[in-house]
Amino acid sequence: MDGTLTKPQTYMFKEMREALNILNKPVDILEYIASLDENEKEVASKKVQNIEYNAMLKMQPQAGVEDLFKYMNESTPLKFTICTRNNFTPVNYLLDNYLGGVELHSPVITRSFEPPKPSPKPLLHISESWGIDPKNLIMVGDSRDDMFAGLQAGFSLVLMRHKDNAHLVEELPEIDYVIDDFHQLIEIVQTGFEVKPKVPRAKTNFSGY
Repeated sequence: MDGTLTKPQTYMFKEMREALNILNKPVDILEYIASLDENEKEVASKKVQNIEYNAMLKMQPQAGVEDLFKYMNESTPLKFTICTRNNFTPVNYLLDNYLGGVELHSPVITRSFEPPKPSPKPLLHISESWGIDPKNLIMVGDSRDDMFAGLQAGFSLVLMRHKDNAHLVEELPEIDYVIDDFHQLIEIVQTGFEVKPKVPRAKTNFSGY
């Protein structure tokens, strides 16, 4: 959600790693928390939630996001939802403060769904719930997690580009479209979506930007 539907706040990931004492360790934040015993897990989760909450209060919507959801709600039969590694609080904050009246299609995926992105399972769960073949669905995201989850699930890929992730354009030639705001995505949907052939990759360190 951060960096895609909202302006990127990538600083919070460094803050999370510092709070968990894993700043320079090649481990995924959520995987690290999941590896802890129950008491440690509760403490670590609270630290991450506090950082998320503070970032949430500074949240700014991505350019064109309100127009995109209005367009999809009023002018298309397209289904859409959110698949995020955040908890529900920032999702509800975004909907209440910036996307009033928008009703997402169930299921809405947060980190309570296990395993989270970059596993393809959250996206495949959405595909199965909707009864739609993955090849007919689009993953719009800004991180390596987003792109690899979509690639492994067989979704088409749209990258929301910003200064922290521009390198992914070269690293992942499977990306179908690169956009800088959601008005561009509206144009793509209106004119037709052409996809590139994709081959799932063996797992490496997909996490982060």
